[in-house]
Amino acid sequence: MKRFKNILCYYSKTDGTAALARAARLARENRAKLTIVEVIQALPRKYTSEKASTIKELYAKTLTGSHNHLEQIIKPWRKKGIRVQFKILTGIPFVEIIRKVLRDKHDLVITAVGPRKRIKEMVFGTTAHRLIRKCPCPVWAIKSTQTISFRRIVAAVDPDPDNAGKTALNCKIIELASSLAEMEKSELYVAHCWSKYPELLLGFGYTDIPPKQVRNILRDAKKLHKKLLDEFVNKISLRRGHCQLKLLAGDPGIQIPKMAKQEKVDLIVMGTVCRVGIPWLLLGNTAEKVLDLVNCSLLIVKPNDFVSPVKLNK
Repeated sequence: MKRFKNILCYYSKTDGTAALARAARLARENRAKLTIVEVIQALPRKYTSEKASTIKELYAKTLTGSHNHLEQIIKPWRKKGIRVQFKILTGIPFVEIIRKVLRDKHDLVITAVGPRKRIKEMVFGTTAHRLIRKCPCPVWAIKSTQTISFRRIVAAVDPDPDNAGKTALNCKIIELASSLAEMEKSELYVAHCWSKYPELLLGFGYTDIPPKQVRNILRDAKKLHKKLLDEFVNKISLRRGHCQLKLLAGDPGIQIPKMAKQEKVDLIVMGTVCRVGIPWLLLGNTAEKVLDLVNCSLLIVKPNDFVSPVKLNK
């Protein structure tokens, strides 16, 4: 796998070990440049006066401590030939990370994901959730308990031959998942989750269809989606002997985590899209739902035309 050349790893001292290990390994395998960033909340203006000298001193010591800590972390990696550097940013983590991605053209962000601990995180999401929504490059969310190796990888796709943008996104997902599976010597699953749309229409109560006919309609819908999945896999020339196809039915935010648990999946590669409407309020995204329900890691891919709502400072 040689796709990534400029990797950014968001480091948190409390739960960043797994993310750092994955970032270092990927940088070595790709011969890529790796930048580790820690984001310290900026000193509020009310604490900049002489009256708050003790707080300013604490802030300065925090920055120095972060610098010294990261400097020690990267020393062994540099000795192994990894091109690694670190940067301490100040501000809101997801905003500053995205700005650095935009400024320095990073092609992957790796971040640790720990358990949600605060009400604010439950309502608005963690830094990882916000990066999933708004970061322009792929985001790899590593669970803090994740092991270094991935034995089973799932590529979650949604075949739609009439949608060029979705097809391009599916191809990116497959490319990443299959190359990672090759690098990790992992089992690869290609999963497609279709919603039971006929049941949704029946739920309105405007039709009187016998149960047997309902089953036939759902059977035909399942056949259609199986055909779409088969045609997509054949079109991209993904060898069947190197992957297993999984056809799931229902809400992908529920069915993909259920499959991941049943198959003991270690990594899910899937896409996400920017919804029409208020770009800063992208709640309820399928990728975020999956992230909350699985114990494995997620690699999230954006469509080619995705534009981040976060802008560089002028």
